[in-house]
Amino acid sequence: FLPQIQNALHYSYSNGPLECLNNHIKVLKRNAYGFRNFYNFKLRIMIRHGKTFLTK
Repeated sequence: FLPQIQNALHYSYSNGPLECLNNHIKVLKRNAYGFRNFYNFKLRIMIRHGKTFLTK
């Protein structure tokens, strides 16, 4: 595992922001029983993450 550890120390990349996004979507999905269709669910995700454009 030495090359992977060296890469982790050399490059400052992290998948933390993506994990946060996935977690927010999963929480919203658990609470999404009231959404009538997938469009409303997708719109809610976009609004939650700052993408508020309304196109169908």
